[in-house]
Amino acid sequence: SGQVCKSSEHVVLPKADMKRKLERADPVGDKAELEDSITVEETCPLGLLRVTNRRFSARGLDLRISIAPSLAGITKSVIYVLDAEPELFTLVAVHVFGRTGYAIDETSFSPLRYSAVVGVGHHPESFVGTSSGWDVSALRMLRRKDYWKDPAVFMDVLCDKVVPWCEDLLKVGGSGVLPADKRAILGSSLSGGFALRTFFSRPGLFGKMILGSPSLQLMPDLFDLADKASEAYTKDHVRAATAILFLVAEHETQQEMPPGNAIPKYAKQMAEVLRTRG
Repeated sequence: SGQVCKSSEHVVLPKADMKRKLERADPVGDKAELEDSITVEETCPLGLLRVTNRRFSARGLDLRISIAPSLAGITKSVIYVLDAEPELFTLVAVHVFGRTGYAIDETSFSPLRYSAVVGVGHHPESFVGTSSGWDVSALRMLRRKDYWKDPAVFMDVLCDKVVPWCEDLLKVGGSGVLPADKRAILGSSLSGGFALRTFFSRPGLFGKMILGSPSLQLMPDLFDLADKASEAYTKDHVRAATAILFLVAEHETQQEMPPGNAIPKYAKQMAEVLRTRG
């Protein structure tokens, strides 16, 4: 684990091919000649410079935990990103970084400067992930097992081990205790369905849920859980902390025409079930 940035190599362009004289006026009116050059930087985008990766093994799971700490140095909220590899954590971490604004005065900070982003996903080695690609079938099998067909172990490890460990590491709120309304979970497709499952299985842990095209059509038991667990998740303190966002893509709404699917239908049904319970 550790920072992903590496050293840089400075390369001066060949004079015969690429050298060009540029003139630029400096503040005192003098002129300086500049020589074109290329700097080869083996580093990563700004939004990922603060990211560290840990290999987290528990109960047979081989995970990569990617942590982008808050920019303010104090963590007041955390976004947990499932399906972190190969792209979702990177997209979220860079997006949050890009929306933090220019202010460095603490009184005018964007709230996002206090947010940490944590990626929780299968370790790349478990699906032969390298810089040139990955084994799609291997990743699909892992996702189907842990997010859909046999989610109990992943649920326990995420909620009982990963979340407390990360928030202790981040020293959230200065005390290590984060209220549910400051803890979000984000998933897509199968992991979107899993993220919703946390609401029924561990109500009051994740207060904010961002569900991208959740595969609820494959998880009819979630509708049963919505009934069986309603007493727990409709308690006042859980309801006050909870907000759920369902997202589907434009073409998914065309169910009679390819590439439409049943995701919008079941997302609407689940949203209605939850609305009836307040």
